[in-house]
Amino acid sequence: MTCSRPPILSDLEEPNLDLGDSEIVETLKGSHVFVTGAAGLLGHVLVEKLLRTCEVDKLYLLMKSENDKTEQEQLEHYFVGKLFERLMREQPMCMGKVELISGDCEQHGLGLSEQDRALLINNAHYLFHLNSLGQFDDEIWTAVNANVRSTKTMLDIAKQMSNLKAFVHISTTFAHCCQREIDEKFYETPYTWIELLQLVDSLDHNSLHGLTPLVIGKWPNAHLFTKALAEDLIKDEGKNLPIAILRPSIVVSTVHEPVMGWVNDITGVAGIVAGAAEGLLKSLHCNKDKLADMVPADMCVNAAISIAWELEKKQWLMNENVPIFNIVSTTQNPITWKMFKQCNECAINYPFSMFQWYYSFTLNKNLLVHNIYIFFLHMVPALLMDVGAYALGKQPV
Repeated sequence: MTCSRPPILSDLEEPNLDLGDSEIVETLKGSHVFVTGAAGLLGHVLVEKLLRTCEVDKLYLLMKSENDKTEQEQLEHYFVGKLFERLMREQPMCMGKVELISGDCEQHGLGLSEQDRALLINNAHYLFHLNSLGQFDDEIWTAVNANVRSTKTMLDIAKQMSNLKAFVHISTTFAHCCQREIDEKFYETPYTWIELLQLVDSLDHNSLHGLTPLVIGKWPNAHLFTKALAEDLIKDEGKNLPIAILRPSIVVSTVHEPVMGWVNDITGVAGIVAGAAEGLLKSLHCNKDKLADMVPADMCVNAAISIAWELEKKQWLMNENVPIFNIVSTTQNPITWKMFKQCNECAINYPFSMFQWYYSFTLNKNLLVHNIYIFFLHMVPALLMDVGAYALGKQPV
């Protein structure tokens, strides 16, 4: 996997990633920006960056409505936490720039009302489609809605916008994990996005569930398969639009800004770290000599904003080729899973305050050995704890 346009991403290597008085800030200053996937890790970091550094005038965030909260309460809850402390300190009135747009990437048409759709078409300048709602274990109809239909709706909105300056679609380098090498180009898929939509619309959920392994083929799950089909959609429908695709690898916590080491959940790599440090995770089915391609969230966000700026500068757009950027670590600063595990071993000298068991974490390439670890060090202790809870009249964990 390569990143063939280093001048655009060169600022990301500097310890101080603030854009300051750069041309990027001047370009985005006073603009209106629409962001999907704001609830995810990248979404949070992007929102913070746009408000604190880029001096945007309006930020529209696609968010699910919560029945037990008013829009103002939902907004205030979103901006609570360590990530936004610096922003609130430097720009205490920043929430006045944010407007929540009720919707859901898993619904047809993003679940947008006609009024909100018109608001975006008439006012937005930049679109960032992060859509972090998809999960690896999604059923194929859910993955299609979250990844393909949502992208189709964003493209339809973009085509109607008279003020569109840039549209950045966040994909993943693993959308084409079946390839030996992943270059910055489009790859063929076994179906077109149109064929996939027709298939999903013509069959019931039971039939689709049974056919999923045949449909996704070499892809490990429906989520990554539909990410690839979303790129196929952009290849067909994104021509003559100022649009680009950013493919990050495994997105992990922030490395520099606005605070070091921030993450908003414990899934993925963060879940491995937390589970091992608490002493609960004893084995991971993994080849320790393979490369662990991880990129910090703040670097991905800076890349996305830089790409939006480049699109605005009109150095390459309005042609037949939609530009693609891979942002990865293995080409410049590679580490293996063994090295990653060694970093986690600091939990021995600096244990978590909530640790449950002594740190003992291993990487097992052999699936049989891994399952033996799981049985004796995960299932048996859990069963004993549940039995103890029952004996004490408590609910098992």
